[in-house]
Order: sequence, then structure tokens, then C-alpha cells
Amino acid sequence: MTVRRALISGYGIAGASIAHWLVRAGWEVTVVERAAAVRSSGAPVDVRGDAVTALRAMGCYEEIRALSTGVSDVEFVDRAGRRVGGFAMEPSPGKGDFEIARHDLAQGLTRAATGARILWADSIVEARQDGDGVDAVLASGARLRSDVLIAADGLHSALRRMVVDPEDAVVAPLGLWIATLPCPITAGDGRTVRVYNEPGRSVAVHPAGGHPGAALMLRDRPHERLDMRDPEDQKAFLTGAFAGSGWLVPSVLEHLAGAADLYFDEVSRVRLGRWWRGRVVLIGDAASSVTIFGDGSSMAIAGAWELARALERFPEVGDAFDAYERAQRRRAEPLQRRVQFASHFLVPACGAGLAARNVFLRAIDLRRRRGPRD
Repeated sequence: MTVRRALISGYGIAGASIAHWLVRAGWEVTVVERAAAVRSSGAPVDVRGDAVTALRAMGCYEEIRALSTGVSDVEFVDRAGRRVGGFAMEPSPGKGDFEIARHDLAQGLTRAATGARILWADSIVEARQDGDGVDAVLASGARLRSDVLIAADGLHSALRRMVVDPEDAVVAPLGLWIATLPCPITAGDGRTVRVYNEPGRSVAVHPAGGHPGAALMLRDRPHERLDMRDPEDQKAFLTGAFAGSGWLVPSVLEHLAGAADLYFDEVSRVRLGRWWRGRVVLIGDAASSVTIFGDGSSMAIAGAWELARALERFPEVGDAFDAYERAQRRRAEPLQRRVQFASHFLVPACGAGLAARNVFLRAIDLRRRRGPRD
């Protein structure tokens, strides 16, 4: 029996998940990852819905669920740290949903992907396909032949640019920037995320299950002299944008200055006419990212499971890719449509919008204090 070979670009949430399923199905799996190790940065993420079912099918749900942050509430505060309002956090534990630090989720999934060959600190620089497979050239000079090539390399997917569509045709910036960093600032108990807003600005402090961090979001345009790929320019941009802010923001900026593990990017939405071509297919954020507002980790886990099942059901690669795309689009597209509401709720653009959002939060508080009506 001929062993099928898969080459995966990217060893994040999507890459590790599909690697697990293909190894389990008897494929010979090679993963190429640009980083030298599993990325440790990034805000906590939710695992919900079909992703919970997928983790249970993988056999690693309990292990990963045990690492959840335990956070249950979000509280919005004013300049002096006084409560403006808040709400209980989704996801619902009764459905098996949970929140987890992105690093803990990635580590748990890589442990589940035992059996795949991982090529760290390397990347695919060329990919050519024919009717029987794909020939890839790596930055290291290695050449690999595979039956399928799976692009799990994120929002700014290099493979998507090479074989499907140029980035400027499919990645739409939403006018919002986000930065996350480890930040050992305590803002109360270990079960509550606290958020401070000014018009067009938001700073959140997250306990993250004992690994606290901060997230800064803003609606602004960096000065043309700044290079947004340079960590020092990123820090300069953020420091200038949040100068003079209240609450704990000055302390967060102090930690930002020395942060060695900073994630920074523009919030963007990926929309593609199709997710595959020939023997190359996109999964995770490479196919349908909405950066932080689209349940990206859950979509990556569920999408990997969908793709693996399709490859098992259909002998023809094109039929499998088509079935995967149709099923996964039904999950992703509603999440992509809600992104504008989520972004304006978390980061109101103007004073009037912020005031209206706070009225809504106070109404939620009042309803919670009154309790359920008979």
C-alpha cells in the first residue's frame, strides 16, 4: 500500500491539529515552521463548539481543558479604576467550552501531533505542483515531494501568496491595531479581565490562569516613518498612542518598553474566492482569519478535523478539498460578519460611541443585580 505524504506549512494551532489527524490516518507528515519553537505570545483564546468535539475525538480534551485560565468575568473600568460595567464571559463551561492561554493550547496540540517530522526555523520558498503532487523548495535548500501541501501559516500566509491569491487581494485591514505581551500586573482577582477605554483606545489586563498579560488595541495610523515590522518602532507607536492614559496604562507601558515577547499586528479579515487549488489547500487563519474576533483557534481546530475527514472520505484530492471548504465556510462566514460589532464594542471609535457602550454595560449590571424575573 502506498503511503500518502503531506507537507504542512506552519506549526501553530491549525498545523498541529491537521498533523495529528493525518499521522493518525497513516500519512507520512512533514511540518515546516519558520519559528525556532512553539510561539509563546498571543492573547488567551476560546475553545468552543465543534472544536470541543474535535479535541475529544483527538483524545486530548481533558489534558488541554485542565490548563484553562479559569476566567469568568469581564469588567470595564474608568480612568480611576472604578467599575463602569461588565458581563459574565462566554464560553459556557456547561457545553465543554473553555478559555486557555494560546501557548498552552499550542503546546497541548503539538504533544498530540506525535509522529510528524518537524523542520524548525525553515520555510517554503517555492512550490510547484503537477497532477500527482507538489514539489517544494525550502529556505534551507531542502527539496520535498508530497501528495498534498497544506498552508497553515496564518493571516499573512506566504503559501497563499505563492499559489492562490496575492495578499492585497484577500486581506482587508479593519483600521484597528492590537498588541499583546506578558505583563505581571494584578488588577484584582484571578478570574476577571479588566478593560480600560478611551475613544479609539483599549487596554486590557488578563490574569490568564497565572500567566498574566496585557492587550492594547487602538484605532490609529502609524506615522510613515515607523516600520511596523520592527519591534522598537512598534513600541514607539504604542507608547506615543497611549501616553497620558489613565488607570494602569502607565505601568503597562513600562513593561512594554522591555518586552521581549511582543505580538503586534493590524486586525484584518481574510476573504478568498476559494481555499484550494490543485493539491494545495489553506486552513486556519490562512483561509478565513478575522484576527482576534473570529474564534480563530476554534475554527482552526474544527477546520483541521473537517479537512482530515474529507481526505478520508474522498479518494480524489479535489473532491476532498471541495467538501472541506464548503463545510468549513458554513462555520467561518457568520463569525466574519460579526467582526465590526465586536470591534466597535471593545474599542469604540469616539466619545459618543464609548458613552453609548457604557450605558449598555450599566444596563447589564442593573439586570444582573435584579436577577431573573418570575
